[in-house]
Amino acid sequence: MRYCFWLLHLWFAYLVFHPLVGWGQTSPNKEFALPLHGEWRIAFGFYAASREALLPDYNDSSWVSISVPGFWNDYEISRGFSGLALYRRTFVLPETAKGKPLYLLLGRINSIDEAYLNGQLIGKTGSMENPADGELRAYLLPDSLIAYGKTNTLAVRVFCKNFDGGIYAGAGPDKKLIGIFTKTAMRAALQQPAVPAPDSIAQIIRRTVEVMDTMLISRQPEAYMSLVSERYFNNGTRYAEQKLFAQAITQRLAGATITYHDFQVYQVSDSLVVADYDSEIKWQNKVSYLGHDERYFQLENGKWLEIGNQSRFFDLEINSAYMRRKVSVGVYLPPSFLQHRRRAYPVLYLLHPQGGTHLLWREIELDRFLDSLISRKQIIEMIVVMPNEHGSYYVNSKDGKRAYENFFLEELPDLVEEDYRAIRQRAARAVAGVSWGGAAALFLALKTEKGQALFSAVGSLMGTLDHRPATQTAIDGGDHSFWNAYMATSLLERSADSTLRATDFFFLTGTQNLFLPSHQAAVRILRRRRVKHTFLTFEGSHDFSFWTAHLDKLFKFHSEVFQRQLRRRS
Repeated sequence: MRYCFWLLHLWFAYLVFHPLVGWGQTSPNKEFALPLHGEWRIAFGFYAASREALLPDYNDSSWVSISVPGFWNDYEISRGFSGLALYRRTFVLPETAKGKPLYLLLGRINSIDEAYLNGQLIGKTGSMENPADGELRAYLLPDSLIAYGKTNTLAVRVFCKNFDGGIYAGAGPDKKLIGIFTKTAMRAALQQPAVPAPDSIAQIIRRTVEVMDTMLISRQPEAYMSLVSERYFNNGTRYAEQKLFAQAITQRLAGATITYHDFQVYQVSDSLVVADYDSEIKWQNKVSYLGHDERYFQLENGKWLEIGNQSRFFDLEINSAYMRRKVSVGVYLPPSFLQHRRRAYPVLYLLHPQGGTHLLWREIELDRFLDSLISRKQIIEMIVVMPNEHGSYYVNSKDGKRAYENFFLEELPDLVEEDYRAIRQRAARAVAGVSWGGAAALFLALKTEKGQALFSAVGSLMGTLDHRPATQTAIDGGDHSFWNAYMATSLLERSADSTLRATDFFFLTGTQNLFLPSHQAAVRILRRRRVKHTFLTFEGSHDFSFWTAHLDKLFKFHSEVFQRQLRRRS
């Protein structure tokens, strides 16, 4: 059970905005936008670590100019580079930009960043222990640091241990827009609701938020819940869970004070609005929370009630005993989930390629992709669970400190399936992945008796079958033979006939893919052992454009298997 609530951010220190996209210009109501995509200066390694290079008067004339956003591998100067880079860019904010808080929208970055304005840190995301690949970066620009009408300097340090580092994507249809915005202009850029609500409604919502927060601080959770709709659903949290959390959090908030900043209310529809604001909570004269909040309110029977964002595509943070950390997990719920509250669904566990994160699925807008397939009746409704591998390669480390296989097989299904009405039967559960995620799907389903008991189907899209990663000391302890137990052909040879014949297999790869021979070897084993499987090849190699072009085939396969398996058991 998870208890998610806007005050849960008490444990986070940085202002983070959620991904969304288009953009605004300076307007009579003092909205402002200054695009900053295009030419930046960049340096790598030693120069990137220099403290002096963060300062406005630093001479970067000898640095290389590149076009931002883009991956390091997109530039000839940095192709194949991994490590630390420093971006610099100057800009002038006109006097007319004064009057409203301004935000720096940096877009998506791999993996860790620190942003400086005129030599002062204004925000950072990610750490060596918890890199933040693909997260959207947006930071408040402190007004005291801005030199209006003069030259200002932005410096952004980026660290990535892989070759796909960089400030690589922005907002807008072409994902190129980064820049400085007022809140409303930024929401327009991110394709969030950006039409201000009428003043009369905005005042009611502001007062409602204040009253609700006061009720929590004064230990009145029942009064607080009287302003929460029974249809409340916010990033996976339902009304009953919100009620339990409100009861628990009031004990921690007693005596606190809350201050609101840049409080705006935007119209979603005639009866739905969203409050977007920054808040500061002080407890015993110390700031215990400083962050960004979004809360949705709906007009029900003449009363504005908090209803949550009603999102069917959201992230969870799961405390894992096996991983000894919080594990990020994305969840997609099918279109009928919120309307048919007794209906249960099959579930597909989907694994991202190694080197990325579960946020990849958000970047490719997997929710819209699946909604479209379902609306066109090309697949049945299903739940999709997308865990982050957090640099684990989806395996148990040799020293036992990080046991991802155990997390995936022992903890994850119990933590998500009951909460989201998954059909808890082997016939209604499958695992699939892309690239190394495809290889991982195979070994997670076959390597242990637990995996064999959980999954009725395995899908590998462009899988790196029989690939032994370069030595990863934190995982394999420097013993390259560690990876032998995870090789696809060995797993298929070792598995019992009864296990293989109880499982449906799907393989799809490119005719120019380096791993085509390993696919062919795996298929030969399945044919020899008379195991049902699907093996498809198409023109192409091992790249993003290939697997995204054929992702629908993976879901269609699993949809057909779910339908067949569930009919057989009905």
